Amino acid sequence: MIDIHEKSLKTLLKNGNKLTEAVVITALAEHLLVNLAPEQSCTIDKRYQDKSENQVCKCGCGAELKFGNTGIGHEEVWHAWDQKENEMSINKSETSVSDLSEDSPEIRQWFEDKTDSDHQTIAQAIVFSMLQKQRHPELNNFLIPTIVISATKFRIIMYDAENDILLQSNSYDLFVNEESTAKLSTSSIVILWMVLHYRIFCSGVNKVNLYEDLDKVKSGFIDRLPHECVDIYKYKLKSCVPSFPIVERKTMENL
Repeated sequence: MIDIHEKSLKTLLKNGNKLTEAVVITALAEHLLVNLAPEQSCTIDKRYQDKSENQVCKCGCGAELKFGNTGIGHEEVWHAWDQKENEMSINKSETSVSDLSEDSPEIRQWFEDKTDSDHQTIAQAIVFSMLQKQRHPELNNFLIPTIVISATKFRIIMYDAENDILLQSNSYDLFVNEESTAKLSTSSIVILWMVLHYRIFCSGVNKVNLYEDLDKVKSGFIDRLPHECVDIYKYKLKSCVPSFPIVERKTMENL
């Protein structure tokens, strides 16, 4: 089975950085991430529905792509649609096309040639972790991962909404060998699988071991927020949003 998905990925991703966002997103969703997810289901952001011909995978496998609303945040603070095309693109789903799983990590496309996207990526990771804390106050820990992925590489960002700890991995190659004979990296697949099943494998931050260096891994995000914004981030974040209303600039300027 893995050979089939490797072949499909090579077929769809062989043009590297010249590929469109829609092709990269749908290829990674259908032939990589969906196979590693707990319930083997995912939802691709609805913005890409019109860009995907016939709503089926373009490798020729005939798989029907699932689209839905994946916006997160709040219109008065940070939200997923306040930039252009370097925004959130895929959400993992363990339930259905329209009901995004509350257990799965956020997935975001990584534009390797866009150095200005890091702030957006970190912002999304922070907001998603805070959203999970809001929805699941019973969790043992709130060190929640975000997967940032491109056609060739991925990295992991983890934010602990309770302890304000922000961690980021190095990048990992999805493939080994040259493009013509590329094979999926076994170690990378295992890492992605463990991250997608973080509820099982993540035990949270060991503050005893991190005590001396704790300040080095704190983001300082909450400490810099106006009081009224803190309440929004803690209690009023939204998910599965198709779009956010426009808010006057004076409301947004300190966020």
